[in-house]
Amino acid sequence: MEQVAERVRELHIPTGYVSLEAVVRFLIDGLSVAPQRFDWSEVLARNEARHNQ
Repeated sequence: MEQVAERVRELHIPTGYVSLEAVVRFLIDGLSVAPQRFDWSEVLARNEARHNQ
């Protein structure tokens, strides 16, 4: 099993475009990383809207 885990760590799994905002949102919402500012959700939403124009 350890050999499989080592091989998986080395893989690059292709995905579609993933924005930095999506990664930050996942860290905060999904992994409970503490945000550095109280308005983090609004900041991410504003920046995501710019990318989607």
